[in-house]
Amino acid sequence: MKEIKINAIVNLFNCQEYIEQCLMSILTQKYSNYHIYLTNDASTDNSDAVIKNIIGGNNSKVTYVVNKTNVTALENIINVLNNHLEEDSIYCLIDADDFFARKRHF
Repeated sequence: MKEIKINAIVNLFNCQEYIEQCLMSILTQKYSNYHIYLTNDASTDNSDAVIKNIIGGNNSKVTYVVNKTNVTALENIINVLNNHLEEDSIYCLIDADDFFARKRHF
């Protein structure tokens, strides 16, 4: 039986204090069939540098988009779904200041 892919959509705006904990709680999951769609909604703090430090230059588990102007979380979600919708996948929304408390399966 094929494992279901889980796609996590993480929107952020000025979350430099929280984004590392959020991303690491996803990246360290035991379940490996997942992808993170991370949208930086034109943050003005150090969020971009924190993210790049965590994911590096090319992480196949993360699609990172930086908006030049602030739109809205809903517009970012719609953009991800319009551009990356996959059949037989589950999508979950995670706020950048939230995290998974334990390293378990999603």
